[in-house]
Amino acid sequence: DKRKTEEAIRTFRLSSAASRPAFLEEEEAEAVNIGTATHRFLRLIDLDVFRQENVNMEQAVRSELERMKSDGILTEDEARLIRLHGVASFLKSELGQRMLHSTDIRREATFTMRIDPHKPTMVQGIVDCAFKENGAWILIDYKTDKDTEETTFVPRHEQQMNWYREALERLTRVDVREMWLFALRAGVAYPVKRIDITA
Repeated sequence: DKRKTEEAIRTFRLSSAASRPAFLEEEEAEAVNIGTATHRFLRLIDLDVFRQENVNMEQAVRSELERMKSDGILTEDEARLIRLHGVASFLKSELGQRMLHSTDIRREATFTMRIDPHKPTMVQGIVDCAFKENGAWILIDYKTDKDTEETTFVPRHEQQMNWYREALERLTRVDVREMWLFALRAGVAYPVKRIDITA
């Protein structure tokens, strides 16, 4: 009846009402934009630039940024948001070097996967980076979170990483041997444990 409908609408409006100050919402929007721009940059950089001998990673990252701006790939606003130091720290890291040595690298691979064949629930996602090493996948997710404390950072993303691992293994029929979260703000790679997400 009409009263029930009004109740439902009111409940919805209350639960979706802004409960935080506007400046916090602006900060969160900025954080999302930083993440989006940095991920896009990592997907589009020319990896061969960073494979050259004795390359200065910081300079190479800056020149890639300038190239993308002059080619119209990135706007000035996007370029301003990119965490260049984090990108350089990833490429210099042991994990980044392993990725650069791989001949089979997937960046921002999208997938849609049904979790349980008997249920309609679907999972959609984008794998930031996966590369093959000795016949198995090494899976990487880059994060621009402010909080990079391992005890909170890893558990926050552990299930998502395992969804990605499950999707990659199902779709390619190749094992994922390692999963890593790379905290771009801290320049640190954290290993992620394999957990069963279908139970």
